[in-house]
Amino acid sequence: MKLYTWQRLFLGVLAFCLVAGGIAAVLLVQSAFSASLAREEALAVSMHAEAVAAGASPSDGDGFFGGSRLYGEGGAPSEPLPSELSPDDEALSAFVSEVTQAEGCLVRVEPAGDARLLLVGSPITRGGQLYAFLSVRDVTPLYENRHSLSVRALTALLLGSFAVAAAAGAVCALLLRPLSGVNRALRRSTSGPQELHLPERGGQELRALTVSVNSMAQATAEQTRLLQETADSRKRFADSMAHEMKTPLTSILCMADLLRIKRSVTESERLEYAGVIVEEAKRMRALSSKLLTLASADGTSPDFRECLLSELLEEVRAAMQPILDRRSLRLTLAGEDVTLSVDRQLFQTLLINLIDNAAKASADGQQILLYHTVQDGNLLLAVIDEGIGMTEAEVRRATEAFWMADKSRSRKEGGAGLGLTLCSEIVKLHDAAMTITSEPGKGTTVQLTVPLRRKAPVREKKEG
Repeated sequence: MKLYTWQRLFLGVLAFCLVAGGIAAVLLVQSAFSASLAREEALAVSMHAEAVAAGASPSDGDGFFGGSRLYGEGGAPSEPLPSELSPDDEALSAFVSEVTQAEGCLVRVEPAGDARLLLVGSPITRGGQLYAFLSVRDVTPLYENRHSLSVRALTALLLGSFAVAAAAGAVCALLLRPLSGVNRALRRSTSGPQELHLPERGGQELRALTVSVNSMAQATAEQTRLLQETADSRKRFADSMAHEMKTPLTSILCMADLLRIKRSVTESERLEYAGVIVEEAKRMRALSSKLLTLASADGTSPDFRECLLSELLEEVRAAMQPILDRRSLRLTLAGEDVTLSVDRQLFQTLLINLIDNAAKASADGQQILLYHTVQDGNLLLAVIDEGIGMTEAEVRRATEAFWMADKSRSRKEGGAGLGLTLCSEIVKLHDAAMTITSEPGKGTTVQLTVPLRRKAPVREKKEG
């Protein structure tokens, strides 16, 4: 049977009190008895010495109780002794024999029926005859008193131990009662997704416990929320991916099927069908490329190396220039050169995606500004466009996979809704931060805060 804490404390205190109190009671009763018996022995020896000094003879004595008698070497008394006060014959004979052979006074307690007699004996010589001179005192009341004290001490010990143990158990149960509320609340929290919050009351220790439990519950709720958001995000990712792949595949199949089943196809129709197939194939290629880059960024360790920002930006400009030239967009670089530690390939991918997004949101002939500066050991880099902008709600969802503010425009531009998602992952790998500010009709600013110096983190490659 499982015992509660207060029950274990009650039994433990009860056992300790009984053992410790029992030992103490035995020692106290025995000490009191020994002291009383020692006083009686001292008094009996004193009276015995007075009787010997007074010159005891075989005819002296006024009865065995409280008096003295002379015994010969054979143990025979000078007068008959009262049988109810006489010690056992064997014990008396043995004591007399010891006295006659002793050189001094002997003291001994002997039983006499239900009584206890204190015998004091010493050898004396009268008329050339060796006698054992004995004195006796009745010490039965001492033994009776010891027994009475033992009974009272045992009764007090039992009652006191039970009272102390009960008090300890009650105090323990009272102190632990708030913990029962904590336990019940924790059990309730395991049965459902309800939020757990315990009132912070009681002693300092209990307050500290409730604060810790509330903090743990809050952290658990936050982790649960994040896990649920991750699960929902992955489901949306899978659904969106299936949808994004299905649309171009359907268009490609339809156009290819028309080319296959139509007996006569005009040149304009052939060009139209082939154009649809090419554009949709390009969109699938772009989608698969970004998905591959996203998986690669999430599953590999960055290769951090120092490089000049100016060289990296020129490479990005060269890669984006053909796309920008087709729409007469101007890319302006402004800021001081600096050396930073990044994964060159991933960081270039990050900047290319930001500039590509800015280009898709801009009208022909507009400007895209890439500004950078150094502040507090960090590189502050901003990509600023003059495009259509986004609302606050659209900014909050901008990094979600496959999400597009204007799907028709994005698909026309070859977008798949993965650019900012990939940027967000690359930013995390660099222990950087990305903030997006935008206003409809006034453009968008994406700012990066990147540490200039850092050690490459230890990351395990994902299997599969």
